[in-house]
Amino acid sequence: MVADIDDKLRALGQLPDHPAGLAVGALLIGAVGATVPSRQAVASTPVTFADPGPLAPSSLLLGSGER
Repeated sequence: MVADIDDKLRALGQLPDHPAGLAVGALLIGAVGATVPSRQAVASTPVTFADPGPLAPSSLLLGSGER
């Protein structure tokens, strides 16, 4: 079974390269990814030192009601 894999990899390595086709494919994937966002970006509110965020260690250890 190992010889089969080696033969297949050797044959794959002997195939001619097609860099122009790969470049066109990469450009198409990049263009589609840039024009079709998965979801709308929403800005979050900044957290100051006076008001610790919900994931601050003190909030996680003490609970949300005991600040």
